[in-house]
Amino acid sequence: MIRAAAPAQSRKESTQPPRRVVTLKLSSRPSGATVRNHDGGVLGQTPIALSLRSGSVARLTFAKSGYATITRRVAVGGAPQSVSVELSRSAARRGRGRH
Repeated sequence: MIRAAAPAQSRKESTQPPRRVVTLKLSSRPSGATVRNHDGGVLGQTPIALSLRSGSVARLTFAKSGYATITRRVAVGGAPQSVSVELSRSAARRGRGRH
């Protein structure tokens, strides 16, 4: 006698709770830095609020003309978060006019 196998659990029926979407607030000093994702896509300029899935990891790059670029790796938790970066003048700018 051949018995049918029990139906496999579908991918939609996961034992893990669904991931929440949380707000990640980004700011920079000075403001107006362009924020890019890991692929180089522009997300906007600071200050900006992004909606990301909890449990994800974001690699964000902050860039502003005349300032050193900063990259941050952010682990997104289950609650709203804030990330603030302090941009420093780039070395090329600081060196101008000094001889």
